[in-house]
Amino acid sequence: MFWSDDHRSQKIGGLLIGLLALGAYHAWVSMEVVFGYQDCAAAPEASDGVTLIFPLWEVTRIDGPRRYAASKVHKDVPIEGDTAMLSVGTTISIQGRFRASDRTVVEERREIHWLRAWKERLGVAGFAAVAALAPLFFRVRGGRIIG
Repeated sequence: MFWSDDHRSQKIGGLLIGLLALGAYHAWVSMEVVFGYQDCAAAPEASDGVTLIFPLWEVTRIDGPRRYAASKVHKDVPIEGDTAMLSVGTTISIQGRFRASDRTVVEERREIHWLRAWKERLGVAGFAAVAALAPLFFRVRGGRIIG
């Protein structure tokens, strides 16, 4: 049975190999498969009109009523779209088309993540609560964790 202590070294080794394989696959997809703003900027004429998606990016600059910049993987990607509800630091997800003439992303769809900061705080609070309460529910005896 998987959850028994039999052959636990081999089980842990297998899990570590699987984790390394998933990490390597993610790195390969991130570097080779995903087509993003950097690829468009490198070959603007060939990329004119390509749809780009920016999940959970942060607004880093507002240049006017119809132009702002967002950053995450790349710093200050120029985006054309309404800035009325935006402020620097707002977390947004954007879908837009690359315009080669000025290397700008023309926003087609946007979602503002109003509660993102609260979600992050809740995650930290949850982790802290689990870390603080874990000693009440688990003990180490004979070199093993018991509940």
